[in-house]
Amino acid sequence: DKDSETSSSLTWAFSEKGSLPGAKTTFHVAEYGGPVTFQWAKNQTGGTANAPFILDRDVTFNANVNGNCGNTFAGIISGKGGITFTGNGTDRFFRLTGANTYKGGTSINKVTVKVGTTSALGTGDVSIGATGKLAYDADRIDAIADAAVVRVTTGGVIDFGTHAVTEKVQELIVDGAKQAAGIWGAVGSGATHEADWITGSGFLKVAGMGFTVSVR
Repeated sequence: DKDSETSSSLTWAFSEKGSLPGAKTTFHVAEYGGPVTFQWAKNQTGGTANAPFILDRDVTFNANVNGNCGNTFAGIISGKGGITFTGNGTDRFFRLTGANTYKGGTSINKVTVKVGTTSALGTGDVSIGATGKLAYDADRIDAIADAAVVRVTTGGVIDFGTHAVTEKVQELIVDGAKQAAGIWGAVGSGATHEADWITGSGFLKVAGMGFTVSVR
């Protein structure tokens, strides 16, 4: 556990000279203190972090790394907090392969988050910013919780790649506007609703009642 003054920030930094935290290390972020950031820098790529993260508050994961670099996070991420994933471009990435249970939601900006397991994004809502990408890395559904609201801003991308999954969500909001229920897919996919912010072979199945609006 680590605390800081309310007005102060706390950063754990991992560089290319250090190894990724293993399963014997647990990061427990308590609910007091200022902003908390975990930062991976330079050539960090190809490694797997098995450390559990217990989040009693929101944190930031920052992939401040060179192009085409990133790491896999296999440890369980739990707690009531959420995660903002950020970096310095969508050719940088975080790969999540744990059966995560964190409740506070997920925001993706200036980075790619690759998901390869059920519940990779915990149980909260998911927001994809104008410079963020959510990429499917395996034939798995329910990386997003069925009860989640998914928010996408112009420029954000959901990329299913070659994975023909159908991801169920409760509600879809694009650029602040609630979207219609039904099946959403890439342009040319034959889905009821086609959108250029979806790429690849998969679909979003939106359960909640919404309102049909213009789609880019």
